[in-house]
Amino acid sequence: EDLLQKSKAETTSYYDDLPIGLAVLDVNLRYIHINNRLAAINGIPAADYIGKTIQEIVPTLAEQAQKLVADIIKTGEPVEDIEFQGETAVQPGVQKTWREGWYPLKDDDGQIIGFSVIVQEITGL
Repeated sequence: EDLLQKSKAETTSYYDDLPIGLAVLDVNLRYIHINNRLAAINGIPAADYIGKTIQEIVPTLAEQAQKLVADIIKTGEPVEDIEFQGETAVQPGVQKTWREGWYPLKDDDGQIIGFSVIVQEITGL
């Protein structure tokens, strides 16, 4: 059991310290997990995201995310290399651009139960 706990802690550390943003959301766009990199974009501690919706955390991006999720639910397919633009709480009034990939998470019956999201800031690239 100690080995399992150590392995889980290492995996969490890798996930949290990656140089790209990662999140897991449920079908209602509530955050289930988020790494430190993505949380830092909005200047909100990762723990404060859990259970909140994109609308609550990043209202300027919520409509775009909802449309994207509707397409994924309809097709069952991921959407990769999509660009999002908007402001963050850390830098209001400053437009940022992110490249994102949204991947459906499915249960054993193939029903979409959430989404895994990868985010990379590409402002100015």
